[in-house]
Amino acid sequence: MVSAGQTCPCRQIAKTETARQYDEQRGNSSERGYDWQWRKLRDRHLAGSPLCVECLASEIVEVAVDVDHITPIRLAPERRLDPTNLQSLCRRHHNEKTRAESRGHAQTSE
Repeated sequence: MVSAGQTCPCRQIAKTETARQYDEQRGNSSERGYDWQWRKLRDRHLAGSPLCVECLASEIVEVAVDVDHITPIRLAPERRLDPTNLQSLCRRHHNEKTRAESRGHAQTSE
């Protein structure tokens, strides 16, 4: 018997297997376009824009930890290293945008 709020062990195994398969399909960070050039641009962007733009729009000051492609790489691979296609986001806002894009509900251009 599984207690309230707990996950059945068989479901945990299934989740782990699903996550492993997803990771295998998506490739490593370099294969997805996040190479040394990206890391250098990302660091420079965060140094110049260290706060989450979504939080700032709501008058909240939150440190950004992610640099997001406004138009996703999969839609505009030529803009991968375009500084005008980047925005600083906190983890929460980046995760929300990524989830929405994966479901096809996000605005995907400027």
